[in-house]
Amino acid sequence: MNKSTMAKTATLTGIIITFACFWLYRDYQDSYPQPHQAIQEEESDLQLITAYKTNGKSLHLFIKNHDHLGAAYAHEGIFGWKSDMLTWGPMDQSIDRHKLSGMKSHGDSILYGLIRDGGDHAVKIDHQSAVVINLSLLHPKVVEEYDLEGLYLWYFEKDPDVTYEIIQLERKDTDEIVDEVNI
Repeated sequence: MNKSTMAKTATLTGIIITFACFWLYRDYQDSYPQPHQAIQEEESDLQLITAYKTNGKSLHLFIKNHDHLGAAYAHEGIFGWKSDMLTWGPMDQSIDRHKLSGMKSHGDSILYGLIRDGGDHAVKIDHQSAVVINLSLLHPKVVEEYDLEGLYLWYFEKDPDVTYEIIQLERKDTDEIVDEVNI
């Protein structure tokens, strides 16, 4: 190998190492010890509701500015947790107890929304049950400040290979469908 080839190889190797160091430093700076910290770094005025945190992935639903409902994933990387995109839309708290209203989606991965009387009702997407979270179980100050008494948050993680057609609100005791919305 001649000196010119060795110099080019050394220069190229140096450039690659420099870019790798910058990339690793940037990844380190954008990572946080906990998923909620990564999400709140993106938007600080969120009331987070943790849906789950498992094996390097977490889902958080949130209320933004008292009047928007949203969702965000966070993923664990080499240096810690990083937030994926956040999505949100208007939140209607004047929900009829027998209606599905204000359904939202987070890309092609999640459907979510609010219902009243979630203890008496189930949300089903093409006959598959959604997860329902009683918002009254949040800290009492949060429930009062955000007027969440009697509200339930539901979410459903979609299979990317399936096309879903209908969301139904059912009475748990009779399986009667009280409302449905085409997707």
